[in-house]
Parts: sequence; C-alpha cells; structure tokens
Amino acid sequence: MPLTDYQRRLAEHRIMFDHPLAPDLDEGLRRASLACAENGKKETDLIELFCALYLHYQREVSDHFIGDFRSLLSRTFPKHRYGDEGLIPDAMLEKITTDDEAGGFVYSVKHTDEVLRLLWLATALANGVGKRTSLKDVLDAHMNAAWPRRLEFQHDEALKPPFTLEVKTPSGGFQPVRTAQIKLNGKKVAEIAWPAAAMASAVVELDASNRIELELDGPTFGSIEFTIRGTSEALN
Repeated sequence: MPLTDYQRRLAEHRIMFDHPLAPDLDEGLRRASLACAENGKKETDLIELFCALYLHYQREVSDHFIGDFRSLLSRTFPKHRYGDEGLIPDAMLEKITTDDEAGGFVYSVKHTDEVLRLLWLATALANGVGKRTSLKDVLDAHMNAAWPRRLEFQHDEALKPPFTLEVKTPSGGFQPVRTAQIKLNGKKVAEIAWPAAAMASAVVELDASNRIELELDGPTFGSIEFTIRGTSEALN
C-alpha cells in the first residue's frame, strides 16, 4: 500500500530537519541522492540506496548480500565515485581542478515509499535503545523488514516432551499482523488473527530436524512472536 502524501511529507521532513540519522547514514543518503541525479534517476529506491552505501562502506554492505555487488553498482550507477569524492558533485570537482569558482550544482532529494519505510523502521529500532539511526540499523531493518517465511532448527533433545508452540501478535513495540498461520514440518499447528484471537498455543511434536513456515498478512511493520516450550527450557 503506498504512503499517503501526508505520511511521505512527514517522513521526508523528519529526515531532513529532525536529524534522526547518524552522520554515516546521513552521508550515505546524500550520496544516494547525488548519484541518482548524476545518473538521470528521479528518485532513490532501495537498490540505489544500498549501492550508494556500498560506495562508502564496501565491506559492511557486501557482507549482508550474496552476489557480485560491484557489477550491480556499475549497472545501477554507471557514473560513480568511491569515498569522500562521492559526496561532492562531479561538476564541483571539475571546477576545483580548473580553479573555476563560478556557479554551483543543485539536485533534488526524493525517496521512494520503500526507502522511507525502511528508514522509518530503522529509526524505530534505533530509538528503542536511545540512539540515532546508523548504517547497522538500516542493514538490520532491511534483513527483517519482511518476516522470514521459513525457519529450520535442530532438536538436540535438550527439550523434553510434551512440546507446546505458543504464538502471539504483536511483538515488542511493533504493529500486530492481521492474520498468521504457523506450520511445523508441513502441518498447520496454530493460527491467530488480530484482535479477536491474538494468542494461540498448540501441543506439537518435534523431529531431529524441524521446519517452521509462516503465512503472514499484515502491515510492513507487523510482528509476531512464537516460542516452542518443553519441560526443561524454551527454544525461541
């Protein structure tokens, strides 16, 4: 669902004037807008954002993704610069080398709804521990913006039967999901719906190797929490 005009203006205003971002992330966002302008892109989407972050933080960004990030960068931003030079418009760099002090360079700053949602979630995570939003918060938020649909785990017999799966929505300070179904080893074992049935529990059986699958319907920031309990300790 697209953001409303009010939500978009509010998010852009907070980013620009409330300074919720740590310096490293603020630089990365400015770098993304500049790179988009120099490559003829009208707005910064997720791929442009992470390519811009990669220009300054190669190791930190590439560690979170699989594939050839340099090739992706070249396709996304044929014209790009690593390091501090990527924060300075190319037109200004040319003027510096020629001692030309005339004129300036103006470019627009516009982010897609997906980028604004990611930054909003990252800021919420950072605010939860009383700090400004950093590059790490954005990477963490990106990895968890879409709930994992599948989780595999081993049962090492530290837990003893009977086993009970407990699930609830919401989790922490995030929004609830509308509905959620939980399957364990291919069998549906629990289902919840907000607000009528926000919690559920079921007796389950565990194998040596187990697979949990989630079917979720809800907002971007929707959340659930589930736990499998045995007679000795909990497995989260």
